[in-house]
Amino acid sequence: QGIVITVLFEDLNGKTKLTLEIVHESAQERRKHEEMGVVAGWNSTFDCLEEFLAKQVEDRH
Repeated sequence: QGIVITVLFEDLNGKTKLTLEIVHESAQERRKHEEMGVVAGWNSTFDCLEEFLAKQVEDRH
């Protein structure tokens, strides 16, 4: 039941591009994790990160 998650941060002219790759042992394991809400969980995490970063920028100004 292993998952390998690779996160890559790239500098693009003062902005950061984030690439997230999730590799499962099999298509069956991927489906199982999707049914458990992995995709929704990551989406929620990035929504929260976006809100947090927007607040940090707002607080600086």
